[in-house]
Amino acid sequence: RRCCFPVTDLWYWTPIYGAAGVLVHFLIRLFAQLFTSWTTCMQLRHPNELGGLVWTLSLLATITIGLSSAFTLGDPTTRVIMAGCCAGLSLSFATFMLSIKRAFVKTFFDTRTGWESLTERFFSQTTDELKVGIFTKNENMWRARIGEDVKRWLNASLPSWLEEQPLWLTDYVKSHIPDWAVDDKSMFVKLRNDDVKALVQERRASLVGRLTVRIQ
Repeated sequence: RRCCFPVTDLWYWTPIYGAAGVLVHFLIRLFAQLFTSWTTCMQLRHPNELGGLVWTLSLLATITIGLSSAFTLGDPTTRVIMAGCCAGLSLSFATFMLSIKRAFVKTFFDTRTGWESLTERFFSQTTDELKVGIFTKNENMWRARIGEDVKRWLNASLPSWLEEQPLWLTDYVKSHIPDWAVDDKSMFVKLRNDDVKALVQERRASLVGRLTVRIQ
């Protein structure tokens, strides 16, 4: 059984499931928050990570807590150093925001979560090659919401894929398509040729594979 709706905001995009998934995703989320607090790494404002608004609030919290702690607990030298660091951080961020393209400013206040970004990308992508990437993402993020839409798209497209064998339909891609998404099991058998089965078995035998690959 998969978690859905509010709980899915806590899942990371990596396809790790079960108790191991809960632990790994919690640690990833915790590390992302701590790393952002100490480094203000802007890449972590992506919806798959902290999200734009949370990233910006974390920056403001870092500045506020730093100043508060310095002036409450620190000696005069510490206060000067901390005040200088926080002022420099604030000034550099303000300068950066004024210098970037206006279209990117909104990414620092984006409220989308990982699952919202993922589902939005799926529906906005125009080619099967891009859409099929959803199967490499954690199902807990999207199956409860758009699983049926993905399933309908896959079953409508799969016959032509198997007939035409486009270059992007590699064994790696085939190995990530789950059995629940394929209505015609004869089609699924065609997907799971010997090479694909070997790839799945290889991933299952690896340390990470024991966490990420389900028996299908």
